Amino acid sequence: VIEAGRRRGWRIVAIDRDPSAPGIGLADRFVRASLRDHDAILRAVEDERIRGVVARVTDAGALDSSRRLSDQRGLA
Repeated sequence: VIEAGRRRGWRIVAIDRDPSAPGIGLADRFVRASLRDHDAILRAVEDERIRGVVARVTDAGALDSSRRLSDQRGLA
């Protein structure tokens, strides 16, 4: 998913609590945060121009963070 976005010229921001998570090296920016920490994610990307959100998880809390970010930015 990250490689596909980069091929399109998109800036990629990866978020994970694990600093050795796969794909981080391909991202333009890495934010170390729990995917369940909605407020930390919103603060970390407040200055980013976001055009889409991809959640590569099935955890309900993490999916809720993706939904909140999408809603906040009018992407939903």
